[in-house]
Amino acid sequence: MLAGCGRFGFADNPDATTDGITDTALDAVGPPSVQTVTPPTFSTSSVAFVDIPGATINIPAAPGIRFLILTSAQLGATLAAEPAVEARYLIDGIERGMGGTEVSAPSRPGPWQHAEVLDGDDAPHTLSYQLRDAFAGTSTITNLTAIVIPLPAEAVSYARLDPPQEVTSPTEIPLVPLALGPLSGDYTFFLVVNSSEGIVGSDSYVQWRGPSDEVWLSDMQNPRDAWQSYFVIQRATVDLSDAVVTLYSHYGGSGPTQVRNVRAIAVRNDAFVSAAFDRHDVFDGAYALATPLFGAQLALVPDPVPASSYVVVSSVRLDEDCTSAAPDAERAIHVEVDQQMTVLVHTTDSCAYQPTYGMVQLLPAQPAQVKVGYSTLNGSPVDYRGSQVLVLGLR
Repeated sequence: MLAGCGRFGFADNPDATTDGITDTALDAVGPPSVQTVTPPTFSTSSVAFVDIPGATINIPAAPGIRFLILTSAQLGATLAAEPAVEARYLIDGIERGMGGTEVSAPSRPGPWQHAEVLDGDDAPHTLSYQLRDAFAGTSTITNLTAIVIPLPAEAVSYARLDPPQEVTSPTEIPLVPLALGPLSGDYTFFLVVNSSEGIVGSDSYVQWRGPSDEVWLSDMQNPRDAWQSYFVIQRATVDLSDAVVTLYSHYGGSGPTQVRNVRAIAVRNDAFVSAAFDRHDVFDGAYALATPLFGAQLALVPDPVPASSYVVVSSVRLDEDCTSAAPDAERAIHVEVDQQMTVLVHTTDSCAYQPTYGMVQLLPAQPAQVKVGYSTLNGSPVDYRGSQVLVLGLR
């Protein structure tokens, strides 16, 4: 399904609206509309990437606009070998982001969340998604959602290092500093990295730190080959001539690991009508059983603010108890928007596998409440590390 809201319009004149942002671009007659696709479940046995039907967005020419692209999905495979299932997205036929995961049951897929920025210009662009199974089993993508949000270019700062980088230190080091330039005001940050244990088979660890060296994502472990994505949201007030957000990393074991698609995106909050955010961190973990746990985690109640549409973004960090001999935990992530519950369930054969789980949603009306929680569906304990919820009101 392809959906959009708002108007298309372009004019090179001063700001004639009351959005609080002085534009070098075109909002006197309205920016391009927000767009989304939510294609049906798709499977393939191809070892080469193939197009996912219905997963294409045509992005209009828009000089002076930066498009924030948010993606979420669940990835499953019939083979436990990894990396079996891999998905990616392309802009004008060039890969701009990817993800993989490790699963121990085909009906219990793993997470994929990503973020990208496209600079609008005088030409239209095409965003498309693809899937493959590296071992010729059957890979499946479910709940794929892509949202393309047009924003004034001056409200968006970003930095990236996309090629694979080798991690050669057994102790935590500042691996990739990303300089965002001068930032002043209230910002929402979207941080992304893919990590893999690499050919040696050592565990990969990643951590994000903010401009003041504060921890924005605690150490997350990937003990598998899959290019697992890690996605974190943070809200911060910044006043710096050059704000630097840094990916820290190290390996655990005998040799190097890898990271890729390292990205930091900062969006000024006044680019939105509203930006409600909350996060919860438990650095020592908290165990859960069958009953979904909310409340102590996050229950965000945004202030009522009229907007053209709303984007809900969630991210939850889970692993499981490695001290027991229990079966692979059926890790359940619960996202509840106004009592409409979505449950994402993942199993992996590694108790130490620590992805971030979550989803992006485009809604026509503002939710009164968004809650995230977690549980296990088979009694094997899961270990909760933290979560974030963001509700954006769009212009």
